[in-house]
Amino acid sequence: MKNLRQQEESLTEHWFFRVLIGLMLIAVLFFTASRYLSDVYDDVGEYKASLMADRFVKSVSHMHQQWITTGKPTLMTLDYYETASSSKEIEVQMNKSGWPLNIGTDSGLLNCEQLWIYFAETELIESDASTIEIVQQRTSCSYYWQSGGVNKKVLEYDVHVGRMTQNH
Repeated sequence: MKNLRQQEESLTEHWFFRVLIGLMLIAVLFFTASRYLSDVYDDVGEYKASLMADRFVKSVSHMHQQWITTGKPTLMTLDYYETASSSKEIEVQMNKSGWPLNIGTDSGLLNCEQLWIYFAETELIESDASTIEIVQQRTSCSYYWQSGGVNKKVLEYDVHVGRMTQNH
């Protein structure tokens, strides 16, 4: 019979034991990497939401400036670029203070979703649209980025006075 030390050495030299140890190390590395990448992915999503909010603020501010310089019309025509090479004309309805209310209709009603799609999104991708939740009140829009089931406010747009509050 082999002594105890020889039995332990033969166990560590067995191919199954080595494969088991290797798989355990790979599992630990995979778990650690996935947690790190999840944090990175959330940070990237939050940064993208912040960029879209910046684009929204600049677009709405530009529309207000154009409204002032063109004589304060109720409807403004805007060239909207769907891609880098193709554009279409859209009509933006403005309120009495010169802030955009909606796109393509003269109903006088606020449409927060349309405003976000045309002024914040660069391309409407279904997976991106689901990360932004839009809450519409009577005279304001609140835009939230969803992270891990938690809503984080990105932007609030008060159409009555044109105030836009961003959270970075």
